[in-house]
Amino acid sequence: MVLTGFELVTPVGDDATQTCASVRAGIARLSQLTSFAPTTRDPGWDPEEPLVAASIPGLAPASSLRARLVELALRALRALPAQAHMTRAGLRDAALLVALPLVDPAVQTADLQQRFLPDLVAAAGLPEPPLARVRTGGHAAVFELLSEAERILTDEQAASVILLAVDSYLVPERLAWLDQAWRLRSERNVDGFIPGEAGGALLLEPQAAVRRRGALEAAVISAVARADEPNPITSDAQSTGRALGDAITRVVQGSSAAGPCAWVLCDLNGESYRAYEWGLAVARLPERLGSVGRLIHPADCIGDVGAASGAVLLGLAATGFARGYAPAGEALLWTASDGPARAAVRVEAAAP
Repeated sequence: MVLTGFELVTPVGDDATQTCASVRAGIARLSQLTSFAPTTRDPGWDPEEPLVAASIPGLAPASSLRARLVELALRALRALPAQAHMTRAGLRDAALLVALPLVDPAVQTADLQQRFLPDLVAAAGLPEPPLARVRTGGHAAVFELLSEAERILTDEQAASVILLAVDSYLVPERLAWLDQAWRLRSERNVDGFIPGEAGGALLLEPQAAVRRRGALEAAVISAVARADEPNPITSDAQSTGRALGDAITRVVQGSSAAGPCAWVLCDLNGESYRAYEWGLAVARLPERLGSVGRLIHPADCIGDVGAASGAVLLGLAATGFARGYAPAGEALLWTASDGPARAAVRVEAAAP
C-alpha cells in the first residue's frame, strides 16, 4: 500500500510543506491560551496561571468540539485533491476512514461516532462516500486504520482510501477534564503535556495501480502492527512496555536494515508515563532501539495532537524521504493511545 498524497494543518503550518519545514527547523508555536486557566497549587491564594497551548492561527472559536473538528477536517480535505492531483470524481469515489479522539468523559457528549461524519459530508458539500468508517481511537487510530485501508484496497472495495485524522484539546470541557486528571502541564503539574490541535488527510492506493498509471509515490507502508497495553495511562500503574515492544518488534522483523533503527518518529509528549514506556521498549529491544540514529517527537513544536498524531508522523517521514534529509530509506513510527492500543508502522521511501 502506497501513500500518494497528504496534507496537514497544524499550529506551525497551514499545509504539509510549512508544517514539515517548521518541525525540521524546531520551530514551536506555543502561546498562552487566555480562555482557560489551569488549577494553581493553592487556588485560594495564587493568581491565575495562563495555560500554555499550541493553537492553529485563524481557526475561529467553535461552539463545540465536534464543530471544531469538522472545521479542521475541512481544511485538510479541501487541500488534498490539489496536493495529490485528484479529480473531484476521485475524491467522491474514494473510501473514507476517519480517526477521531478517544472517547472519555469530556468527549462523550460530542457524539462523534454517530454525528461527525454526517456533519462533515454536509459541510464539504459532497455526497455520502461509498464506504466510510469512523474510529474514535485517539493517538493510535490512524495506524489502526491503515490496516483497515489495506483490507479495503486488497478486497477492491474501493480504488483508493482517504484517511482523515483530526483532534483538538482546545475546548473548555476537554481542558477542564484534563486539568482535573493532572494531565495538563502547569506550575502545579510539571508532569503534564502541552495541548495542541491538528488535522491531516492521507491518500492511500495499491502500489500496483499507482505504478500502472505512473503516479508519484510519497512513501510505502510496509508493515503495521498493534497490541494492547494492560496498564494504560488512565490506570493507577505504570506501563509494562510489552504492548509497545510487541508492536515495534512485529514491524521491524521484515526490515532489510540490520542494527539499530536509523529514524524513529513517535508521539512522546513530555509525560513521564510515556517516556517510561518508551524506555521499557528500548530495554526489550536493545539491538534495534538501543542507539537510535534520530528520534523525532513533533509534540515539541505543535503540542500533543491526539488522534492526528499518526497523520503528522507519516507526513514528516514522507517529506523527509522526498526532500532527501531522511537519515535512512525507512523509518519506524509508533503511537500510544491513552487507552490500551499501541501501534507501530514501518514506512519506506518510494523506489526512484
